[in-house]
Amino acid sequence: MFRILLRPLLIALAFAICSLSVAQSSVDGLMNASDAGQRVFDQRSAGAPSTQTGRIHKLKDVDERPSYPDGDAALLDHLLVPAACGALPDMEHCFGSSRMSFDFVVNTDGSVSDVEFSKEGCPIMQPFVLCAVRGLSPWKPGLLNGVPVRVRMHTSVKYDLR
Repeated sequence: MFRILLRPLLIALAFAICSLSVAQSSVDGLMNASDAGQRVFDQRSAGAPSTQTGRIHKLKDVDERPSYPDGDAALLDHLLVPAACGALPDMEHCFGSSRMSFDFVVNTDGSVSDVEFSKEGCPIMQPFVLCAVRGLSPWKPGLLNGVPVRVRMHTSVKYDLR
């Protein structure tokens, strides 16, 4: 009876030892081939990194916030009177003034994307403001630990519609 129980246990133990030695020795046979294959894969998959992908950081989380060339006054001037967007649209349904509040992302290359209106203001103004934001000059991107990162910005502009 003892032999009946001992025999399967010895067979399992022998199989386990052989499996480990075969698995370990099979890697040795590859030598540097696996490293060369990994380098080829890394080169092919790296490509040019996209500036519009990756984590979007909050303004309070970055070491250095994004900045617009020539400062906030130049940003406001560009948003109020963008050259490429023409004149303000006809505002017959908007009364007095319209404050447009919106968020956008400054990417690692300084470009602007992901424009979202957080307070609509006058709906007729949205295409005009969207054109103005998309036409902004490249920003100096935000930095986190010395590395450019994507940062969500928020701004509000008051348009005088009278």
